[in-house]
Formats: sequence, structure tokens, C-alpha cells
Amino acid sequence: MTLSMPASAVRHRAFEQGPSHPLAEAHLNDRQRISLLFQGAAVLAVLEAAGWHLASGWQGASVASDGTLRFPPPAPGPGNELPQKALRHLVGVLFGSRDRIAGRGQSRKAVKRLLEPWRQSLTPIPPNRALAQILEAAPFLWNPAFAVARKSLVGELHRGDDCELWVGGEDGFRRRLLGHGRTIAELEAVLAGSEAGRIWNAAENRGALELATRGRWSQALKAWELESNPPAARRLAFAGTLFDGGQFEKALVVLESGRSKDGKILKADCQFRLGRWQAAAASLRKLEDETLSDLQTLAAAEIAGRLSSNLGDKATIERWRTRTLAAGKRLGGRGLLRAHLVAASMAWDQGETAEVDRHLEAARGAEEDEAIAWTWFQTLSLRAQSEGRGDEVVRVLGRALSVNRRRLRPFEAAALWNDLGIGRAQQGDLPGAERAFLHAQRLMSGCEGPRRKTLALFNLAEIRLRRGRLEGVREILEQSTVENRLVANIRGGVHDDELWARYELALGRPAAAHSHLGRALSRLEEAG
Repeated sequence: MTLSMPASAVRHRAFEQGPSHPLAEAHLNDRQRISLLFQGAAVLAVLEAAGWHLASGWQGASVASDGTLRFPPPAPGPGNELPQKALRHLVGVLFGSRDRIAGRGQSRKAVKRLLEPWRQSLTPIPPNRALAQILEAAPFLWNPAFAVARKSLVGELHRGDDCELWVGGEDGFRRRLLGHGRTIAELEAVLAGSEAGRIWNAAENRGALELATRGRWSQALKAWELESNPPAARRLAFAGTLFDGGQFEKALVVLESGRSKDGKILKADCQFRLGRWQAAAASLRKLEDETLSDLQTLAAAEIAGRLSSNLGDKATIERWRTRTLAAGKRLGGRGLLRAHLVAASMAWDQGETAEVDRHLEAARGAEEDEAIAWTWFQTLSLRAQSEGRGDEVVRVLGRALSVNRRRLRPFEAAALWNDLGIGRAQQGDLPGAERAFLHAQRLMSGCEGPRRKTLALFNLAEIRLRRGRLEGVREILEQSTVENRLVANIRGGVHDDELWARYELALGRPAAAHSHLGRALSRLEEAG
């Protein structure tokens, strides 16, 4: 996406002429390869801002003696390839494969982490975000040895008589760096120095908790590791902040040595959201044997209900449903409303329509309580969704998003937008459904765990199928199938088989579709 009108000219060090060797013939270590990947992302970012593209892709790339990645002059007009797909191709050029990276070194692990979000092809990952992802995975790029790579973050765009300095990366970094110079040379000098990293994260003298509240997750975790013997309350607060931002893996690191019951509940929730369902189930079994406060019981029951429904464990659902309603009665007020919402969600997962209605009616007061209103609206929408009442789903979720938008965590908001997409699809508004699923995917993109693949991208793939557009669908189905198989998600596996069948029918392969449907029926029979 261009910043405004397309540029009439682009100035960037990658397009300067000089001695260089073809990229494919360069002798590089893994860190140097990642530095070239970073420069490639920077080139894509400046060209996206300009509305230009690489005329011959990576084929014309070469490497100068100082490590600068160079290209022939670019061509006007936007490129026709998704940025993440282009970067995967560059990984293939640099590492010999864009799918499987052999080796166990830290640099190779970093590339594997980068490839994970770049594999989906339904929505573009902006090059500026890719730059942040690379720096997150490879912080060594701030070392003095990679000053040349950092210089690639600066360029110049010409639009008519206007000349605009361009800086790659997030908006905050762009604004801060532009305050340190007025020419390309001045900004390159800053980027080559030790100040560059501090400008990027603006993190000097900030504690772990403050960094986490600003969304600087890796820096926050590093700052945390420097803290000696933090008190239990601070440990829990930091882990909770990481959790709120969808950083479940990092929260688990912080919770590793904690022993509080609240910490154990949060640990189980992190495990669940990371798709480690058996570990989460084990954590919850231990909590069942502990004396929990009523509020702790509600928090644990919310996790147990979702987890046990996916695992088909009805006995565990019943035990926690009994406990949560008893705890709600003792709490009264918001606690009782919340308990009925948990019970309604459990009943919906079990297909107990009458019980859903009973608990929703008992929780009606939640509609006026901003802290829990979104849960009431979401459960109400699920009830309408089960009957195909798309208009009601859209109306109810519109209320939920208008009332609670500022209070929602990104993965909670993503769940509402995902359900809104389903409601729009039930209305027959497929373009609107696709927009909702795209937004859900954007919200989930910064969160750890498999839900981005098995929920947001899966539903995007389904809508694409219904609209007769097959691009990216098979890729998403393959990823979703692997994730659901890893966690033994019976319900997710059935959905995968159903969509596989529709995909095969779209390709004119009814026998393959029949095979997938047979597998889905077998799953359902095994689950009872």
C-alpha cells in the first residue's frame, strides 16, 4: 500500500551502482544471510511506500564487498506478489530452501521462527511488520558488524517537486529517527551507530513491566531476566501483562518458577492457548485437588470448559460446571452472572440448547456490566449462530464491539470479529464476512499459538472457497490439519475434513471429497 500518490523516483542504497557479486555465488555465514534477508525486507518496504517493485525479483540481486544487497533499478507500479511470499523466496535463495531449514544453530532457529507466520498466503504481511519480525528473531542485527544492513532502513521518495525521507519499520521508530537527521547520510550515520537500537525500542532505563505494556515483548522478557528475585506479585503482574498481549509462550517462561494458585491458573490458560492441551489438562487436574477461592474457581472453570469441550471430556465439564455455579452463588452479583455465563458456554459446547437459554436468562444483568458484557453478547450470538440467525448474530456482536472495544484483549476481540464473520456469512454477505475474518486475522497475527491458523485463517479459507477463489486455501487447510492433529482437537478435525471435502469438490474430485467426509464421520462416532 502506498503512502499517497506513487513516487516518480526512488533513491536507496540498494539501487546504487558499483562492484558486486551475484547473490547466488556469495560465500556467507548464517548471520550474514539473515542480514541480507533484513535488507531485502527493507527494499520491499521502501518500494511499497513508493508504489514500485523489483523488476526481476531476487534474480537480479547481488552483494557488494561491504555486505550491501544490491538490485538493478526498480520499476514503477506495485508488485503482484505478497510480501511474505517474496521473503520466503529470498529465504530459499539464501538458505537453499524456503520450506525446510536444516540445522540447529541459533540463526537457523531464527529463520524457522520467521517462516512460520510467512507461510500463510491469504492476507499480506506488510514489509514494515516483517522488518520488526526479523529484528525480533535476530537481535544480533543491532551489533556493530551489521551497521550496513541497518542503513537499508533509509531511503528517499520523490513525488513531483517534493522529496520525502523514508524510514522502514514501525511508525514510532520512523518519527523518532527522523528527528535525528534531515538527509539520508545523516540518518544512515545514526543507524550505523549504537544509538539505533535504543531509538528502535525506546527502552533505555525502562523496566520489564513498562516495556510489556508498550508491546515490546522480547525486550521486556530480556529486561525481566536481568531482574534478581522479583517478588511473586510482580512476577504474576508481568506474566499477566504478557498474557494480555497474546504472548503466552513468554508468560510461561515468567511463570515457570511461580507457585501461587493464580499463577497456576494463568499457566493452564497459556498452555491451552498454545495448543498444549494435554499439559493444560494436567495443570487443571492438579488445580481440582487444591482449595481455590471462588474467583479462582471461576477463572479455572472458564479454561476447563473450553479445553474439555475440545477434548470431548464431558465428565470434567460436569465437575467444573457444578463447582462454578456453587462459587457464583456464594459470590453473588457479578460473580453469579459470570458463573452463569461460564455454564452457558459449557452447555452450548455440549449442544444443550435449553440449558444455554436458562443460564443466559439468569445472566441477563451482564449486559449492563462493561467488564463482562462482551461475554454475554458473545454467548448470545453463539446461540443465534447455532440456529442460522445471521441478522441476530451481527446485531448482537455489533453491540459487543461497541460496548467493550477498549477493554478487550486482541485475542478476545479477534474471537468477536471471527463470530461476526460467521454471522455475515449466514446473512449471505460473503464480502463482509471476508473483511471480518481478515480483521480477526490481523488481531491474532501478533499473538502466539495455533488459533490464527485454526480459526481466523481457516474461516478465511472457507469464505474464499464459497466465493470460488481457491488461492491459498490448500495451504491453510494443511496447516490447520496439522495443528488440530497435534492437539487431538476432534471438533477441529471434523471441520478440517468438511472443508477438505468442499475443496476437493471445487476441484472436481468427488472421490477424494467422499474420503474426507468418511473420516469426519469416523471422528464423530469415536467421540460419541
